[in-house]
Amino acid sequence: MEKWLPTGVSEIINSFNFDCKEEVLKKNLAYNIQYLQYLSKNIEEEKTTSVLYVMRYKTFVVTSMSVIEAIFVILLNERNLIPIVEWKDGQHHRKNIDENTIEVSFKRKRVNPQKKKIKFDESIYLMETNEVLKSTDPMYSVIRVLQDLRNRLHLDKAKQLMDSDYNSFGEGTYKITKLILYNILNNEIVSRDNKYIEFLKPPEKIIITH
Repeated sequence: MEKWLPTGVSEIINSFNFDCKEEVLKKNLAYNIQYLQYLSKNIEEEKTTSVLYVMRYKTFVVTSMSVIEAIFVILLNERNLIPIVEWKDGQHHRKNIDENTIEVSFKRKRVNPQKKKIKFDESIYLMETNEVLKSTDPMYSVIRVLQDLRNRLHLDKAKQLMDSDYNSFGEGTYKITKLILYNILNNEIVSRDNKYIEFLKPPEKIIITH
């Protein structure tokens, strides 16, 4: 029996259709997509306990969100949609005068303006409002929910029993994550060849609704 192997890193990178000059970032994307291929096959074929299924679902969601976040930043950079930071904080003064507090802050203009280091929720907003992926379905609403689940990487985030990993990551979450990632990677501005994402393709048509 022929041994299964995931798509090679070079093949994945060559499938990308965006312009990213950061070779390390492209490689990290390929590494994580290759790992998702392996993880997906492991979930589908390796039987285990219900707890370990949940932990694999969690790993899949967390890794997928990291891939989506990186792709969003690349696409936003490519289109110059990330805000430029021209000013940086300078001195801050506080003085009490006649029982009133006066605060004065100074900003200095940067010699070399820099692009803002945006957070995931900011990149989601910029992607949606600028219609970068030309998506008409409620994909971004789902991504925001999955983003919150990704934050459960911090084990102390759960405060109630129903917030536990076991109750937060199920087969449904796993399948919807695969669909969202497939729709993004299958977009023509992201990939020129979609063979490497066949493992994400749902066996039947799934419609995302609000």
